Amino acid sequence: MRTIELKRKLQKAGCFFLEDGKNHEWWYSPITNQRFQVPRHANEDIRTPLQKYIGKQSGVNLCLIIIYNNINVMKVKVIVEKNDNGNYQAVPQINEKIGFFGMGKTVLAAMDDLQNSYQEAKAMEPSLPEMEFECEYDTASFLQYFKGKMNLADLQTITGISRKQLNHYVTGYRKPSPKTVRRIQDGIRKFAEELGRVKLV
Repeated sequence: MRTIELKRKLQKAGCFFLEDGKNHEWWYSPITNQRFQVPRHANEDIRTPLQKYIGKQSGVNLCLIIIYNNINVMKVKVIVEKNDNGNYQAVPQINEKIGFFGMGKTVLAAMDDLQNSYQEAKAMEPSLPEMEFECEYDTASFLQYFKGKMNLADLQTITGISRKQLNHYVTGYRKPSPKTVRRIQDGIRKFAEELGRVKLV
């Protein structure tokens, strides 16, 4: 779904634009009595997690919210996905009085934008709890983010999947099957366990 379609649905339900934020627009829902963010660019591709999240904040749709509470800090799961425009979305899975998210040309840019959006939201709603974000990535986002820490040749060795195939996943040319996703995840976890057993003298 494009941003322009999303805005039409929100307006039809009675939601309306409030003001421009640093990177996104702030809207208001009379259904939930909440302020929430909407992407600014009309042709931005809005992936399902972000659609559901905006729907939850606006009251136009429903979604499953998963949060983990600590004593002083709320640990919040963030879904990081690459959209069809080649941008990355970071969507926190929370149910608060105000909704926000991150978007950028890289995973790091999306997470930085999420932090900025969180600070904007906290300024608007001081009762918003302190949050610690814990990311879950789609394959394209994971590979893009960690490509700076290990190259595709390293990942080929760790996962047994060719560099060419991995590069297709990074660029979004192809999407891995659930079996391939598990293979990548298992290979990386096994490598991490081996690193965890290393002792230097």
